[in-house]
Amino acid sequence: MRAAAWLALAAALAACDDAPAGDCAAGDDAAVACDPLFTPELAEIQARVFTPSCAVAGGACHAPEGRAGGLDLSSLDATRAALASRVEPGSPECSLLVQRIDATGPSVMPPGAPLPAAARCAIRQWIHAGAAP
Repeated sequence: MRAAAWLALAAALAACDDAPAGDCAAGDDAAVACDPLFTPELAEIQARVFTPSCAVAGGACHAPEGRAGGLDLSSLDATRAALASRVEPGSPECSLLVQRIDATGPSVMPPGAPLPAAARCAIRQWIHAGAAP
C-alpha cells in the first residue's frame, strides 16, 4: 500500500513538473481565500506546525534522529534546507508539502492527525506569497 501511495505522489509531481505554469497554479485562489490560523511566515509555521507536530525529539518522524524522507524539520535552518526541493514558490498546488498536508489516507502529513484547515491555509498562503525564508 505504501508503494502505491508513493507512486501516486510521484505521478502527481511529474504532472506538475510537465504542466504549464498556468495549469499548475489553477487552484491557487484557495490559498488567498482562506483564513490562516497565524501569520503565514516560515518562522510561524516552524513554531506552530513543524516543531510541535513533526519534529519533536524522541520519536517524531522529522526530528534530527528520525529524518523520515530525508527531512529534518527541527529548526528553522534545517527546515529551509529540507523544503527547498519540496516547495514551489508561488504555486502551492505544485508543492510537495501542500500535496502531503492536503492528502487523505496513508500519505497525509502528519500521519493520523491532519493539520487544521487554518494551519494548512497559512502554509498555502506562505507558498503563494513566494515562500520567503
